[in-house]
Amino acid sequence: MFRTKRWLESTTHIELNFDAYEWASECTVNCLGTDKNGKDNKQTFDLKGQIYSTKSVLFVENKAYTSVGTQAKDYLDFLAIAYSATAAEIARTQDPRWEFMWVTTFPFAQKQWPKLTKRSQIKKALDEDTTGLLGGQPIDDDVLDLVSNRIWLLVLSKRQHDLTLTPKELSMIESKLNRKGKA
Repeated sequence: MFRTKRWLESTTHIELNFDAYEWASECTVNCLGTDKNGKDNKQTFDLKGQIYSTKSVLFVENKAYTSVGTQAKDYLDFLAIAYSATAAEIARTQDPRWEFMWVTTFPFAQKQWPKLTKRSQIKKALDEDTTGLLGGQPIDDDVLDLVSNRIWLLVLSKRQHDLTLTPKELSMIESKLNRKGKA
């Protein structure tokens, strides 16, 4: 997870201040419905931060696989969580403009790859959901459209870490780019 954090931050477009180990409450979202004990349905992502250009909150789910494993199912769960959390926040206040990123070390569902971030895939995830992430609510087409435009899917191989800026290099670059809005 921390290699993914470092790599994403080295793009100079993202800052990830929170991780689920030290800041679980910051990485946790409320979803529609309740859990099996009747409590708020909460889900936790691995990392949380911001995309500078859009000032959007970014939730990152990191998967370190060496083979396909259960990724296709886990990814559908991720999509259902993204939809449910967004729908719950819209119902509670307004559109949070959250973005959601799935970062994996091993590709999966390769024949479906071009469709994995599409609206139809999120709907499939919700239709197949057995965890109650809809909370009995109907699927909202407008929320499907919002979420489908806010899903990121990346494959990060070990070799890409060889191309990552060091913290010192990153600091030098960030001061010149001023993406954070600090002079």
